[in-house]
Amino acid sequence: MIEGDAMTRAGYHFTAFDGLPYSFFSLLTQAGGSMLNEDGTAFTLNTPEGKEALELMKSMVDEGIIDPVLFNDTENWVGDCYFEGFCAMGLVGPWVVPDYAEAFPEVAGATQYVPLPAYNGSNAFIADSGWGLTVSKDSPVAEAAWDFIRFAALDPTNAAAYNLTSGTLPGLKANATDAAAAELTATFPHFAPFFEILPNGQYVGNLPDRDLLFYDIGYPHLLSALQGSETIDEALAAMEQEANETFG
Repeated sequence: MIEGDAMTRAGYHFTAFDGLPYSFFSLLTQAGGSMLNEDGTAFTLNTPEGKEALELMKSMVDEGIIDPVLFNDTENWVGDCYFEGFCAMGLVGPWVVPDYAEAFPEVAGATQYVPLPAYNGSNAFIADSGWGLTVSKDSPVAEAAWDFIRFAALDPTNAAAYNLTSGTLPGLKANATDAAAAELTATFPHFAPFFEILPNGQYVGNLPDRDLLFYDIGYPHLLSALQGSETIDEALAAMEQEANETFG
């Protein structure tokens, strides 16, 4: 929705911290490319497939689906934007529903998740582990800590209890089917489409620094390309160079 010279309601918000890099890497993959070379030792982002992906994202901006200056991670963040009614759709994980449900019960009750349309005949998407538990190598009780992690995260019953409490998707394949999936879907109906597409997920890879790639390299260059302060070619070249420097 445009009022005067400003967009007051976006059609599809995909320009937040997570949504923007995930959109790019997934579309690059659907276009037939790969974000890493075959042995995983270099990023391959400045490619015809990478350009095709970023051009598609830029076309959404050009067509007035979203204004990335007014809607990004620091302005009208996707969760706030969606639940406050300033964007019709948003790309964000299902954990936002229980987070916002108390303040916006009617919106949460009417919220539905749907799979994104296939591109180039592919439903593949890039995924990683989400939230995880770690143990410092310097911990004096590392063995006991790992025992707890195995108890909390690798036992299907305990892991399912965590998902039910936190409103998150299962990290265990065993909990993505059968009774565990049915219980999660009964509690969180908006989970249902996720169980259908989980087999299409492709692991993001063993990266030198995943957050550095997504948030300090990918996000700012992708946003700059969508905002028009960098060309698509400039953004892709800078992303690939800076990403590959993380292997040093």
